[in-house]
Amino acid sequence: MYHLLKQIAKVGIVTEPAPHPDAALRALEQRLGELILKHFGRSLAIRHVDAGSCNGCELEIHAMNGPHYTWSGWASGSSRARATPICCS
Repeated sequence: MYHLLKQIAKVGIVTEPAPHPDAALRALEQRLGELILKHFGRSLAIRHVDAGSCNGCELEIHAMNGPHYTWSGWASGSSRARATPICCS
């Protein structure tokens, strides 16, 4: 354990720099949000059902709800969703 902590202290934090904002991706996000609101009329709420998976899918779904992807912010028209698709894993 001491050897591992010593190596961590010696090497430090090694990460990649954050990617630069992409204007084309932001435009695509806005178009997608408009299309969802136009098609469904209200916000889109996706329900997730865990049917005994290995939890890999749950990690990806929770990551999409984080501040980097803002999955829930794509179509936040109203609090009541007209359409509720289900994601089973």
